[in-house]
Amino acid sequence: MASFSVRTVRTVDSHTEGNPTRVIVGGVPVPPGNNLFERRDWLRAESDGLRRMINFEPRGSGLMCSVLVLPPDSAEADFSAIIMEQDEYVPMCGHCIIGTATTVVSQGMVAVQEPITTVKFDTPAGLVSCD
Repeated sequence: MASFSVRTVRTVDSHTEGNPTRVIVGGVPVPPGNNLFERRDWLRAESDGLRRMINFEPRGSGLMCSVLVLPPDSAEADFSAIIMEQDEYVPMCGHCIIGTATTVVSQGMVAVQEPITTVKFDTPAGLVSCD
C-alpha cells in the first residue's frame, strides 16, 4: 500500500504593479539554522521542493515569486523574509517586500498604526522597512 504525505501550506497571493508574490504565512516550520543566511542556505540545499511547489506550474506561473515569512533575526525587525524566485533565492526584491508587507498587515500579523504602518524585515540584503 502506498503511503502519502499531506502538506498544507497557507499562502496569500499579492500583486504589486502587476508582479505576483505568493506569501507563505503558515504551514512551513522554521528551517534549521542559527540565522537567516543559514536557514536560506538550508532551504536551497535540503528543501528546494518548497520553492518549486509554490512557484512552478500547476500552482504558480513563470512570473511567480514567493516569500517565506519567518520570525525576525534582529530586535529591529518584525519578521525575516526568505525570497524565492523562479530560479534562485535572492537577497532582496522590491515588489516581493511590498506585497509581503501588505499581506502581513491585511492578515493581522502586525498591528495597523495610523496614519502609516511600517513593517520591517530582516532580509539577506539587510534590514528593509516598508511603509
